[in-house]
Amino acid sequence: MEIVRKKLKIDRMIVDCEGEGRKRRGGLVLCWKQEIDIRVTTFSQNHIDVRVIETDGTEWHFTGIYGFPEEENKVKTGALMEALARGNYVPWVCGGGGGDFNLMLMTHEKKGGDHFKIHEAEILRRAVDACHFFDMGFVGYKFTWKNNRGEEANVQECLDHFFANEAWKEKFLGSYVSHLPKRKSDHVPLILYVKGCVGRTEQRKKTKQFRFEAMWLREDESENVVMKAWNKGEDAKQNLTRTTNQLSVWSRKTFGNTTKEIRNCQQQMKELMEHEPTVDVVERMRAIDARIEELERREEVYWHQRSRQDWLASGDKNTFFLSSEGKPTRTKE
Repeated sequence: MEIVRKKLKIDRMIVDCEGEGRKRRGGLVLCWKQEIDIRVTTFSQNHIDVRVIETDGTEWHFTGIYGFPEEENKVKTGALMEALARGNYVPWVCGGGGGDFNLMLMTHEKKGGDHFKIHEAEILRRAVDACHFFDMGFVGYKFTWKNNRGEEANVQECLDHFFANEAWKEKFLGSYVSHLPKRKSDHVPLILYVKGCVGRTEQRKKTKQFRFEAMWLREDESENVVMKAWNKGEDAKQNLTRTTNQLSVWSRKTFGNTTKEIRNCQQQMKELMEHEPTVDVVERMRAIDARIEELERREEVYWHQRSRQDWLASGDKNTFFLSSEGKPTRTKE
């Protein structure tokens, strides 16, 4: 998680998951920038609840939810939401990356597979009503989960949502939710664009400096580029300048713009998601997934190189890290 934090240029985060070391799994993550005043109130394996304090002293409420996946425990998701609603009188939004409720609201949110379970939908409907929420809707592909199978075996559902009460919608008029193209996960990522969001600051563009990238070592050709450029002269300073220039040119040709290529692949994935899930379409989606995975490996090496060594040695082994004022209350399940 430290690599992700570094890549996103996030200052603080809260992480909660099961297990220790390499055996850890699941859990939720909330990250935020230092200039944003976040007060963590409660968290568990299924939620993170915070207050966001504005510069003028006003506040609003954010909750990330991961719904209980087991059929016999789905009622606990509704009970959790209703418990969080008690005593809440401020603008409130609920969902996000932790917005996998594992529940649907309407029959049109399911395609294929078993019949729509009305008794499960009622759990979410009652909770939404108790919280005085409105569904924020979305732009993009209508389903947020699919089983990645083709043709008649394909099942798609809308299990992820963003909800907000009227006060939050009025405070951030024009905010909207977007469903992004899927990746290796069976869920698509969701992003909430908040109009008038706190903590936005102007950033100066930094002069780009040369850095030797560890990902270059994944290619045998990198050694030849260095040797050829360095052996062209005897002046060490000129050799160094020539070598850095040649490496930069070679890197652009070999690796291109990784971020741009990932975006292109995501656009292709987005277009394929609109097609009928034939065997051919599913195979093409898997091929794009594999390509993005290689590109993300390169990025991982890139950001791994930039991560602080003390975090790589020990910090990311912690199952929980909280960098904020005071300790939040942990709810009992």
